[in-house]
Amino acid sequence: MTQTAVDIERKRRVEIAREYRKLGYEVILEPNRSQLPEFLASFQPDMLARNNIETVVVEVKSRDTLSQSAHMEALAAVIQRHEGWRFELVVTNHREKGTRIRIKDIDDLLTTQDIVYRLNEARTLSDKEYGEAAFLLAWSATEATLRRAASQHRISAEDSSISILKNLFAQGLINEDQYKKLSRSISVRNSLAHGLRETKTSASELKTLLVTTEQLLSGQ
Repeated sequence: MTQTAVDIERKRRVEIAREYRKLGYEVILEPNRSQLPEFLASFQPDMLARNNIETVVVEVKSRDTLSQSAHMEALAAVIQRHEGWRFELVVTNHREKGTRIRIKDIDDLLTTQDIVYRLNEARTLSDKEYGEAAFLLAWSATEATLRRAASQHRISAEDSSISILKNLFAQGLINEDQYKKLSRSISVRNSLAHGLRETKTSASELKTLLVTTEQLLSGQ
């Protein structure tokens, strides 16, 4: 039986809810109006996941339906204005199996030297006022750093970057400040990579990403 985009999205929502619950989050699927704050009154998010650090608004879309979801940009912008709230956009594709990537071993990932090179290249791009390109290049170095850390501590390095980040935090391998900063960076990366207009991709956010990644590198 062929799965529709709606079926794929529903299945992925259940998987993500399970991941968040395993990490101690309270999860509400398809929250109703009474379960949403006033600033989200005009939206109907797929999921809320919250703990004592943050509340995550999760939207799951297939590539077939993402282009039809005009409210994504507005939702992301509203959430960005509220401290302690984070927007997570998950894009799944019924032609692919999940969001995992194939990594045979740590040698498949960028080396520390490669990572440092990309971070420096990102700084150069930023100096030339190519801010979005700089952020995406820096994120590639950050993600390699996270996957290397996961591989070294028996955490699956093939999961999505947000799953790896959550697991590193749950096991005490990154601190709360690093977790918050990188969670924000993932939201920015998703907005850029999936074609949403990210109005707050600033030089300070790039600097935060670079510094945090260098902190993680120094601990490996």
